[in-house]
Amino acid sequence: MENIPFDGVSWSFYNEHGDLVELDVFYFPGLIKVSALLCEDKPKYRDYVGEGEHRNNRKKAIQAALINLNRKAYGERIK
Repeated sequence: MENIPFDGVSWSFYNEHGDLVELDVFYFPGLIKVSALLCEDKPKYRDYVGEGEHRNNRKKAIQAALINLNRKAYGERIK
């Protein structure tokens, strides 16, 4: 198995519901992958993960991850 080089960036922010969202962006050769993690700050303290990817557009990969995350956490459909 060969090692594949990648570079990564991380952000965290509070969304409109007051929950902490952490974004991790990973740059692989020919692919950008994003992992979005939501941590609830209220009882039940559930965590949700959304993933997105795109061949060359970071913004589209982030949007896909956040849409996936919101669907899992809140059941919202975002356009």
